[in-house]
Amino acid sequence: MFHKVGWLVLYSLAVLLLSCLFLLKKEAQ
Repeated sequence: MFHKVGWLVLYSLAVLLLSCLFLLKKEAQ
């Protein structure tokens, strides 16, 4: 059970990081 929650947190963090990078890249242009 804990592993599933851990993976979910890691996955959401990765998505958040990617979206932040995408927004920064978009604004840089």
